[in-house]
Amino acid sequence: MLARPQPRWLLIALAVLALACCDFAVVNVIHQPRTASSFDTQLTHVAAKRRFTTNGGPVVLHRTTYDASGGLVTITWYDSDVEPTGARTEAVVSLYVDGIRVASAIKGSLTGTYDDGAGVLAWYGRLKRGRHQILVRLDDATGAWGLPYTDPERPGVDELVIRAEGNAS
Repeated sequence: MLARPQPRWLLIALAVLALACCDFAVVNVIHQPRTASSFDTQLTHVAAKRRFTTNGGPVVLHRTTYDASGGLVTITWYDSDVEPTGARTEAVVSLYVDGIRVASAIKGSLTGTYDDGAGVLAWYGRLKRGRHQILVRLDDATGAWGLPYTDPERPGVDELVIRAEGNAS
């Protein structure tokens, strides 16, 4: 699905907001001339109660096959409310490209449910021409986590955006 281009300043602002508000972001950005040519996005508006644990192993949050034209790509995961359900817990969310972990973020909580905020995870790099498997996964967690912490009265957003650059190589 092609989506309207997201300005680079918006991605940077989300990453800065996540760092300032909840220490939940790992962002690798290399400044290059940018000419956007295509986008792919998975946007999930979540209203049902959504809590995850890794008791049964890692939990896949997004999985998609991306057909790259070759060149630079920015992959960003955004979650509107990463929230623990108990005190003294932690969660690790990772981004994988073709089965290789390229970025991870750790969120910890001392106090519990109100120790929450937006989550952002981004990777900027080169992909060869062809099909690539993109995966966002809750790799490890102590306790249960809302990703996003939602219920019918409090909806949230979980989004994966892939932005390809126009300069193939």
